[in-house]
Amino acid sequence: QNMFVELCLNVPVRLSALLPYLHFLMRPLVFALQSGDDLVTQGLRTLELCIDNVSPDYLDTIIEPVRMELMTA
Repeated sequence: QNMFVELCLNVPVRLSALLPYLHFLMRPLVFALQSGDDLVTQGLRTLELCIDNVSPDYLDTIIEPVRMELMTA
C-alpha cells in the first residue's frame, strides 16, 4: 500500500493534466497523511500544491468524500 501511495504522489505530472483525475488522488493522499513516515511530507506537499493552485470551490467538491479522514490524518 505504501508503495502505491508513493507512486501516486511522486509521478511527475502537470497540474493542468492532473485536474480531471484529481479526485482519484484523494484516497492515496489520506493514506500518505496517515502513514506516519516519509509519505506524510509528500502528502503535505501534494495537499499544499492543490490548495495553492486549485480554486476553493473545485477543491471543496474533490475533498468532500474524504473530508473527515483528511482532517483526522
